[in-house]
Amino acid sequence: MKLTVDAIEQHFQKQRQLFGNLADEESFNMIFGLIERYRRLDQESEKLAALNRHYFFKFYNGDLNKMKADCAYLID
Repeated sequence: MKLTVDAIEQHFQKQRQLFGNLADEESFNMIFGLIERYRRLDQESEKLAALNRHYFFKFYNGDLNKMKADCAYLID
């Protein structure tokens, strides 16, 4: 079973509702803050991956061997 960020967030929302006034708001706010930061990082990662694909095809015309030769110092 793979948990998604949305499922994790829903779980903690339910926990917050279940505990009501007994909930530790500071802890829940920290958890939801971490979830939000994860989502932003995930979006940035997707943007960087798209840029990487774009420039790979622009500079190397999809030739993986040419790219490996140019970036050999990074691969070692």
